[in-house]
Amino acid sequence: MRALVNPLDNLAIIPMVFKDNNYKIFKGDLLMLKSVLFDIDGTITNTNPIFLDAIVQTHYEMTGQLKNREFFHFSLGIPSPVTMGILEIPQEKRMLYIQRWQEHIKEKMHEVVLFPGIVTVLESLKEWGLTMALVTSKVRS
Repeated sequence: MRALVNPLDNLAIIPMVFKDNNYKIFKGDLLMLKSVLFDIDGTITNTNPIFLDAIVQTHYEMTGQLKNREFFHFSLGIPSPVTMGILEIPQEKRMLYIQRWQEHIKEKMHEVVLFPGIVTVLESLKEWGLTMALVTSKVRS
C-alpha cells in the first residue's frame, strides 16, 4: 500500500481518511469513495491571505473602519453577498463594495500558490481511480 504522509498540512478534505491524527491516506481507506470534491480557494490554493488583505482594504475604503484580518475570517468560504449582510453594508453600497473587493483580489492573484503537498494528493487520487472536481462558493461575475 502506498501511503502519503502529511500532504494536507493546511487542508481539510474528507476527515474520515485520516489515520492516527498523522494525516496518512491509504488507498484502502478510499475504496468506498468514488469521487472527491475540492474547494479551490483555501484548499487547493492559498488564497486566504489575499482575500483577507483585500477585504481589509476594501472595508476601510468603503466605511472608514480599519479592521484586522482576524475580524474578517468569517468571510472565508462564504459568498460575498452573505458577507455583505453580516457586515451590515447598506444595500445601495453592496455592489460597489463587492466590485472593489474583487479588484483588490485581482491585483494580488499572481501571488497565489498551491498548498504544499496538494499535487501529490491529487496525483495519488487520480492514480487510485477517483473522480475529482472543483467546487466554489464564488459568484460568477
